[in-house]
Amino acid sequence: LKVKNVLGIDRGIINPVVTSNNKFFNSKEIRRVKGKYSWLKSKLQSKGTPSAKRHLKRLSQKEKRFTTNENHRLVKKVVEMPYEVFSLEKLSIKRKKSNGKKFNKKLGTWSYFEFQKILEYKAEELGKQVVYVNPAYTSQCCNKCGKIDKSNRRGSFYKCKKCLFELNADLNASRN
Repeated sequence: LKVKNVLGIDRGIINPVVTSNNKFFNSKEIRRVKGKYSWLKSKLQSKGTPSAKRHLKRLSQKEKRFTTNENHRLVKKVVEMPYEVFSLEKLSIKRKKSNGKKFNKKLGTWSYFEFQKILEYKAEELGKQVVYVNPAYTSQCCNKCGKIDKSNRRGSFYKCKKCLFELNADLNASRN
C-alpha cells in the first residue's frame, strides 16, 4: 500500500508542531501564558496559606484547560490540511537528571501525548489515518542524502556535513 498524500509532523517544545509542508505553528503565546502560570504557582507555593493552596488548585485547572484548548486548536489546523495520512514520531519522553532542572521542567509541561490523542480521534472522524514512525535519528538524519550524524544539528539549525544541505532542524525532522 503506497500512499502519496502523507504529512510528516514533528512535535517540539519551542515549536509545538512543525509539518513537512513547511508550516510552523509558533508557541510564543503558549510559552508566555505557561510562564505566567509558572511564576504565579511559585509565588503561591512559597506562601503556603490555605487560600494560596485553593488558588493553586484553581490555577492548575485553568492551565490544563488552556493547554487542552491550544492542542485542539493546533490539531484542527493540521487535520484540515488536504492530507490522507499524518505521520508522527512514537515518542516516550522520560525526564533524566542529566538533562538539567530547567529542561526537565519544560518536558513536564509539554503535552505532546494529548496532542497525539486529539489528532487520532479528529483524523478518524474525517476518515484520515495517523501512522507512527520510530523517532530514532529523525533529527540527525539528512532528508536529502540520508546521512546520519549527531553533529548535523545545532539547536534549531540543521546542516548536513555530507551534502551541505541547510534547513530548520524541526522542519528536517518532520520531513524524515
